[in-house]
Amino acid sequence: MNPPAPVTELQLAALMAAGTLIALQLAGRLEFVRREMAEGARRGLALALLFAILALAVFLPVATFGRAQELDLDEIGFLRLFAGHAVLLIFLAAWWWLAGRPGGRVYLALPRRPLAPEIRAGLLAGAVGWAATLTLTAIVAATASSLAGADLGPSAPPPLMLWLADLPAWRKLLIVGVAMTVEEAFFRAFLQQRLGLGLSTALFALAHFNYGLPFLVVAVFSISLIFGALFEVRRHLLACVVAHGVFDAIQIFLIIPMALRGM
Repeated sequence: MNPPAPVTELQLAALMAAGTLIALQLAGRLEFVRREMAEGARRGLALALLFAILALAVFLPVATFGRAQELDLDEIGFLRLFAGHAVLLIFLAAWWWLAGRPGGRVYLALPRRPLAPEIRAGLLAGAVGWAATLTLTAIVAATASSLAGADLGPSAPPPLMLWLADLPAWRKLLIVGVAMTVEEAFFRAFLQQRLGLGLSTALFALAHFNYGLPFLVVAVFSISLIFGALFEVRRHLLACVVAHGVFDAIQIFLIIPMALRGM
């Protein structure tokens, strides 16, 4: 008798996505599908879409933990960096169509009101959030290293960090612009409005899990919690988009070059 075939990374991601949906159903957290989809067939398609996006955008990074460190970023092509964001956009468009094409401002949490206060709130949250995240991550790293009796930080600059540092400024700006808009539209405007702050924060952190850097997961979780809290207070996606952009810009344009000079 042949031994069972090993579970592939995609199969593992699919299993985790299915388990998550089952848990949400048992907890009564999928009622939004029934509310937003008028027909049974649309509800089935919506659940299939939700399963697919959780498997591909959230749990595949978990199943491929550390794989991003092994990629030859010079060979995969710059545009392929945005493949995940393209998948998120396709999902958002497909859900919007299945839900009967609701008003875009309601769907994306962009109510009509003055934008200046949202921009100011986003700038402040991004700067304060970056400082708080840096402090928390440093404390966690120092505590873990102390308990282990050894420095648990990376011994060499991660390949992704080196690759980002070498990019021209316009490409760095494009990365920041796409990430801040698409990720906030999905994790805040879509997920948080339907699953709440805690679950959307956890799923955001898991979606950034494949870099193979445990302390980065701490940073991503903490900054996601700050973005989510900002959304709970402002109820406007623009504030979160600006905050996300400020955080990513500080990381890419300031922190990464400084970190590489110190290594």
